[in-house]
Amino acid sequence: VSQSRYVAPTRLLGLKMNKDKKCQWTTLHKLIGLDGDKKKVRAWCEENERKPAVILIDELTMNCKSMIATAIDMYPTSMILLAGDVDGKQWYQTKFGDGKMTIDIYEPHGWATKTFTTDYRAKDEQLKDLKVAIRAVMKKVFTDGGRDDASKITAWLLSKVSVVPFVEAVEMFKKQSSIWIAPTHAISDSLLKAGVVSGYRVTTPSKSFAKGEVLDEDVGGCEKRGSLTVHSSQGLTIADKKLFISVYHSFDYSMLYTAISRAVHYDQLVFVGK
Repeated sequence: VSQSRYVAPTRLLGLKMNKDKKCQWTTLHKLIGLDGDKKKVRAWCEENERKPAVILIDELTMNCKSMIATAIDMYPTSMILLAGDVDGKQWYQTKFGDGKMTIDIYEPHGWATKTFTTDYRAKDEQLKDLKVAIRAVMKKVFTDGGRDDASKITAWLLSKVSVVPFVEAVEMFKKQSSIWIAPTHAISDSLLKAGVVSGYRVTTPSKSFAKGEVLDEDVGGCEKRGSLTVHSSQGLTIADKKLFISVYHSFDYSMLYTAISRAVHYDQLVFVGK
């Protein structure tokens, strides 16, 4: 709708939503006038005379508290909707961070809320049941969502699924259309050495793409990525490829759930060990 604006944490997600849903979109950075390095640029409202009647800011856990507060202040006449998989101070989709630093999530105190429980992405009961079971364990073990909580989720998952050794998984990956999701860049580097490519990271910015963006095709000025990080994949629906998921090295307890929930069918999933 022309009077609405979908706001994504990454261009990759914004482009996917535009392709799938035909929605007008921008990133939260552009909405409030920041580039990827948080330097001041022209905000969306400075380039457009008509302000959106409705702004939907998606992936609440990927957007820092201060940026959302800024957007609310900058667009006082717009109806702002926030979408995120959160329950009070607990989150189920991964918070943005690198294992040493994580963002604070905006808590919409006093806002009207609507809870959706239908799983629209998963198309088979086995995947739906796995996701429900993981969420139950996440509720049970949650303290601060850090490494200790993450190790408990990993241990639980290892007791429930079959795991393919890393070297075997690499050979499987090369034989089919696949994406590998891992918690850290170090795994991506190991995969590149093994000849695995899951996407491309922009190193030379252009009018269309910002430095650091992760894309699913090489548009020039890019470097190969052996795997997508969990953060890069967040919000995406992966329906037509095998999804290789590194089980170890999560530093946020929601990483495995976030990676698994990109899939549409259970048989897409390949869980990879050390």
